[in-house]
Amino acid sequence: MILLRVATLPPNTPFLPLPFVTPTFPSSNFKTPGRRNLVVLRQSHNLNYYTSDWHVSPETMEQKDLSPEINRTLYPDIEPYNSGFLKVSDIHTVYYEQSGNPDGHAVIFLHGGPGGGTSPSNRKFFDPNFYRIILFDQRGAGKSTPHACLEENTTWDLIEDIEKLRDHLKVPEWLVFGGSWGSTLALAYSESHPDKVTGLVLRGIFLLRKKEIDWFYEGGAAAIFPDAWEPFRDLIPENERGCFVDAYHKRLNSNDKETQVMPVLFTIFETDGTSAFTVLTLLYLEGCEFWLFKRDVCLNKAMLRFYLLFVMLVGVMVDKVGLAVTLGMVVALVLKIGSVYAAARAWTTWELMTAHLLPNEGHVKRGADDEFCLAFARIENHYFVNRGFLPSESYLLDNIEKIRHIKTVIVQGRYDACCPMMSAWDLHKAWPEADFRVVPDAGHSANEPGISEELVAATNKLKSIF
Repeated sequence: MILLRVATLPPNTPFLPLPFVTPTFPSSNFKTPGRRNLVVLRQSHNLNYYTSDWHVSPETMEQKDLSPEINRTLYPDIEPYNSGFLKVSDIHTVYYEQSGNPDGHAVIFLHGGPGGGTSPSNRKFFDPNFYRIILFDQRGAGKSTPHACLEENTTWDLIEDIEKLRDHLKVPEWLVFGGSWGSTLALAYSESHPDKVTGLVLRGIFLLRKKEIDWFYEGGAAAIFPDAWEPFRDLIPENERGCFVDAYHKRLNSNDKETQVMPVLFTIFETDGTSAFTVLTLLYLEGCEFWLFKRDVCLNKAMLRFYLLFVMLVGVMVDKVGLAVTLGMVVALVLKIGSVYAAARAWTTWELMTAHLLPNEGHVKRGADDEFCLAFARIENHYFVNRGFLPSESYLLDNIEKIRHIKTVIVQGRYDACCPMMSAWDLHKAWPEADFRVVPDAGHSANEPGISEELVAATNKLKSIF
């Protein structure tokens, strides 16, 4: 009777509020003097950067991310004329799409992150009457499956995928366009297959060297964005702050959503197959999701142990020891999953808040999408821990000779806090033949007016090579 009565509770019923600490980003009104006020975080926007109380569709986020000034620079919105999924390994299937002119000159867009995925606005850097625009989501990102999967996910796997996609689409050669991590992958791909690349557009150069990763994750960028840094820092205990990349790696990879929950569900069905038991367990999971997945939580381990003990004691009191043990397992796993999402949101939001010279509310709201954050944080961290799976720190620069003949435009924001200009400058010195464009009033994002203007100019300039 108890089981049946509880099983009829509404899906979002909070079963037992958990004591937790919710890290929040500050709402500072600090302003930097100049011709434009650089408002770091604005309370007047009523924007809590560290909550999931909203759900914003990717299309809505794209529109908010693009200012009227940027839209005047970019080409109009277009829809794909073809899309599909390509199985590239026993594990991975990647999403791709084509838009623009089916008979035009092919260009492939390599997204950032890694793990960032593509979005509709990525099509707008290219003249749709001239280019056959090809976008694809790299392994584990965007619409590619399995989501956020790290197995068989390396730079060299992605390079093979690009070649498989080129063969699948019957493209003999193409222009390669990549920004941030996309610039890393574009360089690595071009150096591996220089005969397949007609030109390169590179933005926000990232060479995946230790000093670049340390700059962003070990205190360099924090000097510019201390208010955005502290919530990222505070998720990690003081005794683990020697290397934030490693500390987040531990949290982002300690549990896998599918491998956690499915064994528990099998245990449920093997232990007690009654429908009431199943319904109760699923409702319990949904209640935990209501309290955990829709919030950012730093769980107190002592309180977690108390909570699990409480659940088991209640089960014993109603003479359902098997139920109590199983529910305890479920709760423990759900709480661990919740902590993975908390780490993913903290990791992702730190980057989102530092990507623009001027604050961009629509861009930061992407941190409210748990699935986006999970793929972005896990895959990006996976690559950074492994230094991009490159043979050496200077691998990309050491192999410039292989692509020196390729027509290339490099676009770099002067005040890029994510991928500071030192990397673009090093690339420029190693490759002076490339057209090097520095945008004096921009940060990292491709969706800043000066950056987008230079990127469109670059794709138009490179029409001449065809």
